[in-house]
Amino acid sequence: MRMMRRATVPAVLALATLARADAPQRHVYVADLSDEELAWVVGEDDAPAFVVAGEELVGAPTSGEQPGPDEATLAAPAPSASAPPPEMHPDRLTDTTTATDYYEAFTPSIAPHKRAIAFDAVREDTDGTPVLVLSDRATSPVELGETGPARPRDAFFGSVVLDFSAGTRVAIPSVAPDARILHVRTEPDVPVRIVRDVAGNHFAEVDVVRGGSVRLTFLTDVARGYFARPLPRQRIDALAAEVPPVPPSVRQRGLALAAELGVRADQPVAEGLARLVEHFRGFREGDPPPGTGDTYLDLARGGVGVCRHRAYAFVVTALSLGLPAHFVQNEAHAWVEVRLRDGYLRIDLGGGTADLQSHGTQDRPHHVAEHDDPFPRPDTYVATQTQQQFTSDLGGASGDAPGTRATPDQGATASGTPSEHAAAETATTPTAARALDAGAGPQAMTTTEAVEASTEGAADAGVTLDARLGTRLEVHAARHRVHRGQMLDVAGRLVADDGAAVAGARIEIGVEPGRLLGVVLTDADGRFAASVGIPPDVGLGDHVMRVEYVGSPRYAPTRVR
Repeated sequence: MRMMRRATVPAVLALATLARADAPQRHVYVADLSDEELAWVVGEDDAPAFVVAGEELVGAPTSGEQPGPDEATLAAPAPSASAPPPEMHPDRLTDTTTATDYYEAFTPSIAPHKRAIAFDAVREDTDGTPVLVLSDRATSPVELGETGPARPRDAFFGSVVLDFSAGTRVAIPSVAPDARILHVRTEPDVPVRIVRDVAGNHFAEVDVVRGGSVRLTFLTDVARGYFARPLPRQRIDALAAEVPPVPPSVRQRGLALAAELGVRADQPVAEGLARLVEHFRGFREGDPPPGTGDTYLDLARGGVGVCRHRAYAFVVTALSLGLPAHFVQNEAHAWVEVRLRDGYLRIDLGGGTADLQSHGTQDRPHHVAEHDDPFPRPDTYVATQTQQQFTSDLGGASGDAPGTRATPDQGATASGTPSEHAAAETATTPTAARALDAGAGPQAMTTTEAVEASTEGAADAGVTLDARLGTRLEVHAARHRVHRGQMLDVAGRLVADDGAAVAGARIEIGVEPGRLLGVVLTDADGRFAASVGIPPDVGLGDHVMRVEYVGSPRYAPTRVR
């Protein structure tokens, strides 16, 4: 690979060689070199040795092929003709604050904004609910060192451990949808191709299935304005011709919501985006808004929800206005991207839990945007603003804190997401989940069987089991492979022994023994649907998924394993 502006830095190359020869140094201070002058520096064999982060040279990762204690292996999915396409279904768990983990893959750190999966289009479900999808699952090669518009760029090292034992394609994280890949190295030496899809999801491909781990270390760079910049002069719908078709009913609702917010497609983008961002950043956590049967409008008008609810409703609205937008998520957080005439722009809408454990961020600098955030910052957003709190908890840009806790949301809810989009290591899980093939059907456990499993909790509550009406859980079940860090779709129905639906019931979804993954409430028809994340620290192998109704003074508990 060739470095940028090679002729300007002979002294820097000598410094880089000296630093590598001495004791390992992660940061090298360079007083007379800025990121305006150089984005990255080569070392021996024309391989990148450092990237510039502010006034520091940050060394390339040197880990071996096995994952370290702060890493999770990314695995290829097993081939399956019945695997559903990746989609993002909305939910009504607007006060979820479940603890979760975030695994950093980039240096400098971009926590919590590592891109794991993005959606660029919307379809209408059978019940009228807008669902976020990929407009096209085809991929195209990412050419090493491909050129683009001459804009200032920030460089990052990426390092991930891949498992190709079940397939030849593994989803890998990215910094931005149009990030360039400048250099790739594998340990052991395995030929790897990088491809991406229409929403900027990146994948590593090999020719044949192989056992053992492969560490992929790569140099990537991104237009600096992606993180924050002044907005261009254009209408909101200037790129409407490039927005995937929006179902008429969804577009009608999206435009109605936008009109309520004072936003029109023909407005200047700076004005319209500011209003949209202010509204969706103003969401608060709490009980779900009253249900009208339209989850999108309930969330958007109710102003209640964590990061995934804000990002979901924002993207449906933006697409309806003719503004290209992505819903983006990883194992810990969700946010949005919009595409303007001068490129993509990342927008964090806030929302999150106060109990997030980040891994791999403690000893690396944090990326700092050149420009300030150009959008309004309501008090509810400032209280949960992920980027600021991540940086603060890291001890500033140097990241010297021994432990890192921050506030992104646990629950990005991409339901039915295939394991090619997983953000972590493989775990095999027998699960009570939505049927994934024609042979999987409802599986139910009677109240008599469930009472034995739930007697202790009921006794603690002082409830006489025999006095309560029996209940029955019907849960679609299919045994399949799911990856740690991936979202798992779970759906079913709770009915009483007399056949009546049990509405507003708390359904807990977990993994034995005693690991709670998520909670969902039944609707008026007793039905529920949720996407829960498989924690990165769940061990490999077979696990039993538990779906449980915990009971109430009127209804007896029920459990399905």
